[in-house]
Amino acid sequence: MTILAKPLFVATCACLLFLGFGVTPFAMAEEGDSTLSNFERLYQRALVQNHDLQILRKQLKVTEADITIAGYIPNPSVNGYWGWGRQTSVLGNPNYVGITQELEIGPKRKLRTLIAKSALEEEKAAFQEAIWLLRSNLRLAYLDYLGGVSELKQLEEQIHLIESFIATVEEVVKKGKSPRSDLLQAQLTLSDLHSEYIELQGDLKQDRLYIAELVGELSPETLPFGEVNPTLLEQVPHWENKLLPEKEDLLIKQLSEVGRTHRQELKIAIQALEQSRLSLKASKLKRIPNPELGGGFLFVTTTSPYTPNYEKETFLGGYASVNVPLPIFNRQQGEIIKAQSQIITNEMRIHATQYTIAMGIQKAVETISTKQQLLENYRNHLFPNSEEIVQLVNLAYRKNEAGLSDVILARQAYQEIRHEYLEHLEEAWQAWASLEQETGVPLEILIPTLPWKQPKDFVAL
Repeated sequence: MTILAKPLFVATCACLLFLGFGVTPFAMAEEGDSTLSNFERLYQRALVQNHDLQILRKQLKVTEADITIAGYIPNPSVNGYWGWGRQTSVLGNPNYVGITQELEIGPKRKLRTLIAKSALEEEKAAFQEAIWLLRSNLRLAYLDYLGGVSELKQLEEQIHLIESFIATVEEVVKKGKSPRSDLLQAQLTLSDLHSEYIELQGDLKQDRLYIAELVGELSPETLPFGEVNPTLLEQVPHWENKLLPEKEDLLIKQLSEVGRTHRQELKIAIQALEQSRLSLKASKLKRIPNPELGGGFLFVTTTSPYTPNYEKETFLGGYASVNVPLPIFNRQQGEIIKAQSQIITNEMRIHATQYTIAMGIQKAVETISTKQQLLENYRNHLFPNSEEIVQLVNLAYRKNEAGLSDVILARQAYQEIRHEYLEHLEEAWQAWASLEQETGVPLEILIPTLPWKQPKDFVAL
């Protein structure tokens, strides 16, 4: 039994079922469901309101009409000829009324219909891929927004600390233990933090606007963000012990297989290959000419100089005709070469897509592994050490054993470490989002099947 084993098999079947209907597991719930996360509520609304998805839904109707068009039988032609005047009357040119029908030789109409149906399947796969890309882009946008909220909260804490520290500096300056320049420098640091705060608020507004664009809302204020918990970033999945290289390689191969099964992009390429093969058959079949069969009634009224008193005579009859185009110059050479080249191109496209999926999964797993080690280093070493340094420098400043610049540098270093930690958290989640996108399986289904430990109250952002 392999690492993913039965859980991933069940997840695969479930995901195939959901993707077949163009929804994810959470698309079956109501947007107002209190059990849904903020991201899931946003995604529910995006499925209904995203403008690109609405256009693609209508485009499916257009492609469905192509199947009806492909099944049409050629219309018959009604032919007629009527002559008048002396010459017509004397020479006895025939007047006729008839009908002509083109006959398709071979299963040409059937192939046209199969090509149209194949194009519809490709459109459906493209629609599912568009849904999947919307989900991925929305998750990444929401992660950026959540990271900005966390950074804003962190900056607010830092501003409060600096404000309280300024009160301490004012005390020290009043006692004459520090020059007034220290107070001005501390106030300048606070002003810089306020500038960062204003800039970060602007970035958050841009993030909300981008999310609104993906959802299809004109105003971000109408989005179902709910209450955002900045600590959600801390719930990034992790493992207790690093996987051995051979187990990691096996995991990458298994995830690549999952990606080849679920990714709609690969299904699009496979469907395009099937369509080009049908087009090749249709092009070869077009070399067989379609005859045109016709028939009708003839009637002639003549005035002959050899009849007494130029009496008129009327003759009735019928006719049959056959017209067959001769395939001498155009034997579909260009169409056949084009279809053969398209087959080769689509085969290469399939291999390229499989390679891209496998490489994307490998990059995501390696990034997750690296970020896990970095986050552990921050939690176990950098945070405790930087906090201790800040406390020691603050104490030294109160005792007039350190300058204000030392305090500010220590606080800046601590703030930079916290900022870097948040960035690594976001990048770890982005790696998970990349793994979700490459495998074609939602994180909510994928993560529980992997050999990594996640928090008990885990929520996929």
